[in-house]
Amino acid sequence: DNDNGLHFRPASGQRVSDSAGASLMLPSGSKYTKWRISRSGNKRVLSYRNPAGAYVAYRTKLKATRVWSVHNAKTGTVKLAMPNGTTRSYRGKLSLRFAGSGARIINTVSMENYLRGVVPAEMPASWPAEALKAQSVAARTYAAKLRSTVRKTATYDLCDTSACQVYQGCLLYTSRCV
Repeated sequence: DNDNGLHFRPASGQRVSDSAGASLMLPSGSKYTKWRISRSGNKRVLSYRNPAGAYVAYRTKLKATRVWSVHNAKTGTVKLAMPNGTTRSYRGKLSLRFAGSGARIINTVSMENYLRGVVPAEMPASWPAEALKAQSVAARTYAAKLRSTVRKTATYDLCDTSACQVYQGCLLYTSRCV
């Protein structure tokens, strides 16, 4: 995604927080069809898309120069609106971090939740249980090693492609993350 924005679907219990800990509960309902945290210069802007398809700025007291994250304590997931119109769910929180003149979407999750998004993306569930266990150990070891060597100033510690390990967030077999 290269539009300098974090687009996500409305959901009850969703909050936007800044890196200092200030937070804002987002409203949900038919008035809000999509939320967006976007970059404007060196600041972040929160807006929602209305039913007519127009984005409307949403006033907030969050500090616009801090990192903003969206999370949902009620569900534990955030539904990311992809550029192609699809939606992908992620555990933990999603943040908009600046990188050069652009921005990156960062997913912050526990190691266990990271592995829930990596192992099924790296190998089919139909493979023998021992192979899946071995993949889980290998994925955990690789992630722990990479995280231990990343610079403190890095925007993120692991990428989500085959350059690191393929990570796809939640895999939805039912209406919830598994």
